[in-house]
Amino acid sequence: MKFRTLVATVLLGVGSLACSGLMPATDPISLMPEAALVDPWAKLGLPLEGGKVTHCDGQLVAIVYPGAQVDAKLAAYTAVVEAAGFVKELDVSGDPSTKSVVFARKDKKLTLTVVNAADLTTVSLAKTGP
Repeated sequence: MKFRTLVATVLLGVGSLACSGLMPATDPISLMPEAALVDPWAKLGLPLEGGKVTHCDGQLVAIVYPGAQVDAKLAAYTAVVEAAGFVKELDVSGDPSTKSVVFARKDKKLTLTVVNAADLTTVSLAKTGP
């Protein structure tokens, strides 16, 4: 009986510490999968500092950053895409937490989307043309 009381007391104490914020919170980005950067995205020189590549293949790359950084990331990635020779074709941005821009270069198209949700900013670049 004493053992059960001890276990219950320890669990109650740990639960109280977790709820009170005394135990370290888990960084949500650390829980996300990590992907290696592959071409064509590796050649662009993407501004990855402070972010984590969570998906990457020949058609799509997604990078997650902490905090609300929609405008800053939109500007940084727009500069990289334009430096690669793409021109802004269409801005289909929605509310302030969601921005999306279509870029074109010859017969190729890229869509840049930047979204803020749950205090994370996700940037994705997708080939949307040939």
